[in-house]
Amino acid sequence: MPPEPGLRPVTAGDVDWIMAQEVRTDLAPFIGHWPRERHLANLESSDKRYLIAERDGARVGFVILAGLASAERVLELARIAVTRPGRGLGRPILRQVLAMAFDELAASRLWLDVYDDNRRAIRAYEAVGFRDDGRRKPELKADGSLGQLIFMSIRRPSSQSGTKRKF
Repeated sequence: MPPEPGLRPVTAGDVDWIMAQEVRTDLAPFIGHWPRERHLANLESSDKRYLIAERDGARVGFVILAGLASAERVLELARIAVTRPGRGLGRPILRQVLAMAFDELAASRLWLDVYDDNRRAIRAYEAVGFRDDGRRKPELKADGSLGQLIFMSIRRPSSQSGTKRKF
């Protein structure tokens, strides 16, 4: 079994790779894309954290967290993508993101939005503990199709006997 991917901070040299992932035809309908200038500005922001997922030295995904400057410590999983969906990378990456959000960043809650037709992602989110918080009315997606956003969140786990919860 291959090792689980690890997370590392994004460097400016990773931005073009992230942008290439954002416009892939299999990912673009679900994750959207930003111009290079926005990514570079976000890298400098104390409110954002960009992470690259790597396995065996190769980039296999990326994560963007937002809300780090929130006084309430409510963080947003603004973007997550894996290079090869359906290969077992999403859940291990999500578990690491949850551990970082709650243990390192002291989040009280982590939330995200996901289109209702992104069933694979929804299953991965539910598998690590995210719950449906409600939906928006259907809207036009970036690819021109109609989609409904589902809002999901997970709250800071309560510690039991001083041990950390595994996601």
